[in-house]
Amino acid sequence: MSKNIIITGTSRGIGFELVRLFAEQGHKVLALSRNAKPVNDLKHENVTAFAFDLCQQEDYKNVENFIEKEWKQVDILINISPGPGSGTGKSLSSSGSAFSGRSSRCRFLPSTFISQISLKTIAFISQIPPLCVRLP
Repeated sequence: MSKNIIITGTSRGIGFELVRLFAEQGHKVLALSRNAKPVNDLKHENVTAFAFDLCQQEDYKNVENFIEKEWKQVDILINISPGPGSGTGKSLSSSGSAFSGRSSRCRFLPSTFISQISLKTIAFISQIPPLCVRLP
């Protein structure tokens, strides 16, 4: 049975491959990323992609409108968290314990948004590498 799946962080890496995999298995995928071009270039009939920025409130309304018009419900939400400093040109702070810049504030979909959509399953995938500590 076909599922309606939303995936964030789909312009490359894990997110891009999940879009391709689920679409090829016959599921309908809404691919959300600041750069929708790579997914749109797939030209797959089961995939809808548009630019989406976790920090932009108006982008959430576009998703809500799409769900209301096209799907009515979401079966699975996969929220891909970018790696350190992805898209910002920044990386881990010198202490290695905190993220700098934009990606630290906009890593996951807010719970208020998640509660507004009809959702059965949610998964969070983080591309944050494990913290390595050097011992003297």
